[in-house]
Amino acid sequence: MDMAPSDEVKQATGEAPTAAEQLDAKRSERLLAIVKLSAAELGYDVPGVVELQNRIAVLDQFIARLEAAAAIEAAAGAKIEAAELHKKLQKRYAAALAALAPNLDHARRATEAAAAAAHACTTTWAAASRLLYELRVLEMRFAIGEMALDVLPTSPVAALVVLFGDEIERAARLSIRQPLPAHDSTASNSPEQTAVYKMIAAHEAVSTLGADLKLSSELLALFAKAGMPERKRIQPSDPAFVGTSEPRPSPLDVPGILQGALVGVNPPPLPLTPEAKAEREENIKRATRRNAQVLRAASEDEKIEAALTNGKRGMRG
Repeated sequence: MDMAPSDEVKQATGEAPTAAEQLDAKRSERLLAIVKLSAAELGYDVPGVVELQNRIAVLDQFIARLEAAAAIEAAAGAKIEAAELHKKLQKRYAAALAALAPNLDHARRATEAAAAAAHACTTTWAAASRLLYELRVLEMRFAIGEMALDVLPTSPVAALVVLFGDEIERAARLSIRQPLPAHDSTASNSPEQTAVYKMIAAHEAVSTLGADLKLSSELLALFAKAGMPERKRIQPSDPAFVGTSEPRPSPLDVPGILQGALVGVNPPPLPLTPEAKAEREENIKRATRRNAQVLRAASEDEKIEAALTNGKRGMRG
């Protein structure tokens, strides 16, 4: 039975860890940094908060790249089958192009012959149409009785449109080249991220349009077997990412995790000195006085407006 080598074996043989293993390690490191950041915020440790915020930001970048690399690794299992199908499709495409050449030549010769016949037919029809017009205007001008003539047939162009209109419309629908699915091609993306965006776009396109485009059953089966590539992004709006909102309590609720995370973190600051307490209380008083002044000013404005309104009503009475 095949077993994956342990970390000790990989270290001894010098084998590099996979992207999935590195991703798990960086995610764990980020979680520990979040816990430390919460503790630093609770202790008002400014240098520690700044350092941990920067560390989390860098870890987010690493995680985004490793997620892309891990997605590519996960698709490696179906890559062998994809390479085999790729060779088959190349041969089928070459055969289709080879079969297209004689058909194009036959269509070109048939089109030239039809165009020559249509030109000759149109020329004679135009002459007959002109003569019919001359006869009728002559009869109108000189009050000559209208002579019974054979009916002029439909013009060749109108006949061709009626005859080939439906076929041309169907052929026009089949002649539209399907564009490749769009994907995120931001310049800041790493090559691995761009590759994953292409994988996701291709999978979504085949899953939604495969039946309508009448794609081969082999291609549909391979895409269904591989599944949608996993691609998770850390949202910048995450409070733990910013570090300026209220500390997130969920990591601290885990028994023992905070005690283990606090190793190496600066201890909480000493209690405030009497001077610092006095300054803080003075700041609170100043803020309270400013708020009171704003409220008094608003109240005076309301009284003046009410007095003016009552005065206008008295004058109207």
